[in-house]
Amino acid sequence: ICWIACKPKEEKQAAFPEVNDQPVLTMTKTDGQEVFLRGLDGKLILIFFNPDCDHCQNEAKAIAENKKLFEGYQLYFISSDSVHNIVKFAGDYQLNEPNMHLGTATPPDVYRAMGPIDAVPAIYIYSDRKKVK
Repeated sequence: ICWIACKPKEEKQAAFPEVNDQPVLTMTKTDGQEVFLRGLDGKLILIFFNPDCDHCQNEAKAIAENKKLFEGYQLYFISSDSVHNIVKFAGDYQLNEPNMHLGTATPPDVYRAMGPIDAVPAIYIYSDRKKVK
C-alpha cells in the first residue's frame, strides 16, 4: 500500500463552453465606436429597426415614455440606415440616454448573426448572455 508517493490521479473536469446566446455581430455606434455584441455582459435588449418605419417609431416613443422600466438594461438600437438618419431618430424619440446605444450593422452581417428578420422592430432580450425572449 502506497500512502504518500502514490497519489490518486486528479480527475480532469471537462471544459464546457460558457453559454452565450448573444449574436456574433459587431455594431458601429453613431460615434464610430465598434461594439461586439456577443462580448457584452449583463441585461441587454437588441432592437433592430428602420428610422422611417411607423412601428419602429411607435416602439421608440413607448420606450422613451417608459425609460424607468429599462434602467437595469442596456438597449442597442441597430439599423442599416445612415448614421445621419439614426442620429435624427434618436433625437426625435429622446433616445439619448446613457443606457441607450444606437448604431449600424450591414444587412449581410445581421443575416449571418440573426438569420432572417421578417419584420421590424425585432427585439431580442438577453440576461447574463442567455436569450430570454
